[in-house]
Amino acid sequence: MKIQKLTTFLILFCVVLTACGEAKRPIDCPNTTWSCEAVGITFSVSDDGKIENASMLDKNGNTLQISLVFSDIEDGKVSITNSDGSEVYVSGTCQYDKDMFSIFVKDIFNPDLNIPSAKLTFERS
Repeated sequence: MKIQKLTTFLILFCVVLTACGEAKRPIDCPNTTWSCEAVGITFSVSDDGKIENASMLDKNGNTLQISLVFSDIEDGKVSITNSDGSEVYVSGTCQYDKDMFSIFVKDIFNPDLNIPSAKLTFERS
């Protein structure tokens, strides 16, 4: 009986360790805030995995209300749109790590944006 409990505990412990180090999309990390200082993008993820309070700065320093749309983690695609999703500003692919992710910009559809690099790195704060 003792060996069975110990085995169960070790299996659960290994599962928890594996899950904690797993790369996830921001929307899979509830109650977090993310930012990319290079382009002035910030957003939060609610407890039910929805993007909230997303904004970015344009070339003139004006704040734009935005939304981010992440595909399945296997596809690795992302779009940055206006807040209602009717206009795509930026599209690209994502690489996910534990406490950060990077967008590799493929297309910029809004010339008023200040995107200085093809790689935008976001950190969890």
